[in-house]
Amino acid sequence: MGHTRYGTEAEEFDGAEVPNGYRASLKSVKSATSRFSRKSLVSPVVPMFDDAAGETWNMDVASCRSMMREDSDHYLTSDEEDVPGADNPLCASLKAMDAPPEPARTEVVDELLCAQNKRIRELWTSPDWHAVWIGSFNFLLVALLSFFYPYAENDNARDWLLPRPKRWSGNPLDAFSLYNGVGLVVVFTSMLVPFCLSQYVLGKFTPSMIPSFTICFFLALFSFFLGSHEGLRDFGIGYAVIAIASGLIIANVVSLVVDVSYLNPMAASGEFFIKCSLVLMAVELRTIESYGPPGILVGWVTSPISIAFTYLFTHRVLKCENKHLCMLLGVGVSWCGASAITAVAPVIKAKPADVSVSIGLVCLFVIAWTFILPYFALAVGMDDNVAGAWLGGSVDQTANVVVAAAIVSEECKEVAATVKMILNAGLGAMCVAISIIWIMFIEKDPGQKMPTAMTLWDKFPKFVLGFLVLSLVLSLIISKSNDEYRSDCFAASVMESSNWWAAMGFIGIGINTNVKALMSKVQRGPVIGGYFVGGIFDILITWIAAYVFFSGLTFSTISNPPNER
Repeated sequence: MGHTRYGTEAEEFDGAEVPNGYRASLKSVKSATSRFSRKSLVSPVVPMFDDAAGETWNMDVASCRSMMREDSDHYLTSDEEDVPGADNPLCASLKAMDAPPEPARTEVVDELLCAQNKRIRELWTSPDWHAVWIGSFNFLLVALLSFFYPYAENDNARDWLLPRPKRWSGNPLDAFSLYNGVGLVVVFTSMLVPFCLSQYVLGKFTPSMIPSFTICFFLALFSFFLGSHEGLRDFGIGYAVIAIASGLIIANVVSLVVDVSYLNPMAASGEFFIKCSLVLMAVELRTIESYGPPGILVGWVTSPISIAFTYLFTHRVLKCENKHLCMLLGVGVSWCGASAITAVAPVIKAKPADVSVSIGLVCLFVIAWTFILPYFALAVGMDDNVAGAWLGGSVDQTANVVVAAAIVSEECKEVAATVKMILNAGLGAMCVAISIIWIMFIEKDPGQKMPTAMTLWDKFPKFVLGFLVLSLVLSLIISKSNDEYRSDCFAASVMESSNWWAAMGFIGIGINTNVKALMSKVQRGPVIGGYFVGGIFDILITWIAAYVFFSGLTFSTISNPPNER
């Protein structure tokens, strides 16, 4: 008969027989029996005593019941003396336990307690919560750096406070400095240590993760280095494109001649890195208000409509059965390209291949739109403010928005950056809305009742909650700070910390993608058609909204957006 040691949860010890010297107190068995129900996930325990050895351990009541049925002459006592055989008062307890349980309030309470215990355990057993803790830890480090490191207002610290390669054009060494060199070691440590600790707690840690993480970090550093080149930036090629391309090359080219299996731990962690990035994508809530109603209407009204159109058109008209891919195409077309795709993918549990397809299409089409749309605006004599709002809401990537709008005029660039920042600020709210819609409507089982509040909470992605909480904390810190310059540096550095985790995630996703299978999937399915039609629809509806809300406006009616890093 198996038995259990004392603890918060009963677990099998060694399957050995309970020795004859052990006795169960009648009072303890009755108390445990009264609290036991077959529907309970956790069985109460009964103390077992060894008079000779003076030891005590616990047996769960279900095992005790089985033991009593086998032999009620042993191990069982009243509180005063042993009562053998059929005269043992525990016979009544046996019958009571064998009887079918009647519905009772205690069963409901037991179930609620078990569910509540599960939610509490998820705080250290769920990867989503671990992403929140890692993001919060990095957020705290950035706050300490921003408000306590000595720097002056004329240092342009928002461009270098959180170390990463600086902008350069001729000499590659211009991208680095002594502060960068030392700081990059600190950045690496602040990412590696919490990641390894998290994997250890989750039971996934292996020593091979450390060299794998190190190599991916240097690949991320390389992506930032190339993405900081002025020539590449002028064409809208940033770290995100280079990071995912690096991963794809390693997985589909380098792997043909060199064994890269040691990078598998990071390939499997790509989605986790993206979750950490989203937690740190905190925005100051006042930023949204400062941009004014016109920008909010263009950014937050047209984009949800475009998401819904692209999803429905690709899924129902073009008969694409992959709902996850349809949704990623919609958010990629309508919101902010790769950032929106990587933020929504874990919310709807999309596969890495779907993420790669979507980001690949974004990178392909955005280069064309970056030059076609601004020259079209110039050709038709579009007002600078209308053109800026149109480009800010239509061109997917933030860097490409700036490039496209700068072709028109400086004022157009400022308006476009404003509208794009509104979209970026609403990324978390978009993820929340999509997660609720996905749970309640898209993936709802036939005949399933409307989910309760607790069901929504159980399925709600907790890293999105982390984003919302850190956005609130960021807003409170900035509102209470008397140093506007340091507050601005703080907000920019938090976003840069998010970019580091995003770069790691892009590399992991790239390593985890088979290009041959990817191209086969794109060619067979209606993916390109859905993305193209969705993109045209987004361009048209945003153009209409830009004319409605921005005609006759001057940029002075809208607050200046934060300087782009």
